[in-house]
Amino acid sequence: MRTLSIQEATALCQWAINYHLINWGIWGNYPISGCSFLQFEDNPLVVKFDETTEFNGEKFKRIGWSRRIPGKESSVTFSSIISELKKSGVNFGTYPEKKITKEIEGKLFSLLIRQNPVADYPLPDVCILDESGNIKRSGITSNSKFYPFGEL
Repeated sequence: MRTLSIQEATALCQWAINYHLINWGIWGNYPISGCSFLQFEDNPLVVKFDETTEFNGEKFKRIGWSRRIPGKESSVTFSSIISELKKSGVNFGTYPEKKITKEIEGKLFSLLIRQNPVADYPLPDVCILDESGNIKRSGITSNSKFYPFGEL
């Protein structure tokens, strides 16, 4: 059985935060050895260990970005690992707030990109602002036409 150190788990989670939205064809700088880094249609990042792995009392063979982790082996999510690391004092940082104006279908929209207030890891939250700069609508997802793909 393999035991992940805090440094290995931190490096793995930081790598996952950086690469989970990127196509696996350009992943690089794999943080640890002894595992495979996979991508599935319903789970953008899965780490499959060669042997059962333990971190903070939890035993697993796979870590997935979302809850649907393919395979029959025991698994955990990155958010649960990140939550345990935060309890140990590891800081994953935050996104600085950023205001942008974007033209969509001939109309100008003011958008605010900020740290998602409920996420366990840095995750952008996109908001539409009114004329006064107050949040009119928050929680814009990547499926929305308002999502600023080039700005994140």
